[in-house]
Amino acid sequence: MAGQVDIKDFLRSTFTDLDSNLLASEAKCKDFMSFYGGLVSDKRGSFLGELAETYGFNSQKCMALAAESGQGDGEAALLTMADKLRVSLQPRYRLLFTLVGRVDGGLQFLVNLRADVLGLTRQRSNTAVEAALFQELNVCLRELLTLWFSPGFLDVQRVTWDSPCELVQQVCKFEAVHPVASWQDIKRRVGTNRRVFAFTHRAMPNVPVVVLHVGLAPKISASLHSLLEKPSLCDSDTTAAGKGGGQAKEEREDPTNTHAAVFYSITSTQKG
Repeated sequence: MAGQVDIKDFLRSTFTDLDSNLLASEAKCKDFMSFYGGLVSDKRGSFLGELAETYGFNSQKCMALAAESGQGDGEAALLTMADKLRVSLQPRYRLLFTLVGRVDGGLQFLVNLRADVLGLTRQRSNTAVEAALFQELNVCLRELLTLWFSPGFLDVQRVTWDSPCELVQQVCKFEAVHPVASWQDIKRRVGTNRRVFAFTHRAMPNVPVVVLHVGLAPKISASLHSLLEKPSLCDSDTTAAGKGGGQAKEEREDPTNTHAAVFYSITSTQKG
């Protein structure tokens, strides 16, 4: 579909009667996500450029309202004009993004979309106008995502060796501060005297948004090297293990010997 339909025609169709009714709006949002997802990288830049330029705020209307703002008498007239200006300064694509955020998979789509927009804002080939348009697009997405990713919408869960394999794999994949070297490494990080917490959003339940690594210790460690290399930061006990009745060391946490929690890594997994 994305290769057969002109970008301008598609956006024009998308914004026509965008909020006419719930079912039509949801269908338009899904088409928008599908269309953009089917574009190659260079076409996405053109798509976002057209979106930012044509469906931002109405500059002519804003200038007209600004010119009228000095003609009213009294504070009531000024407040009324300020409200009109506030509404007119909202870009048209804000409504589209708000509606997209409500459909299944929409929030993840907007996070990825902002990552693309951030890439465009850093291009040195942009003209001053293009840079301003992409920045306005970025600000709009940032404001919405900041609202939707407020602490009240996030869930926190502890990651252990018994957690779903997909979650453990994503913790390994996204760890950027101290990359996970092996399965043995991640097993140690989620094991005794260690904690890994994943923050997830209810609209993205299987994707850790933030991952926090913590080490429990008798005291604050002198270096991160000792924190990352040692199998355990606290004492361990020796207990019987194995079918043959042999002895094996099994680490056990000793709460009486734990006096410090060292937050040694926190990673935001989403570029957008």
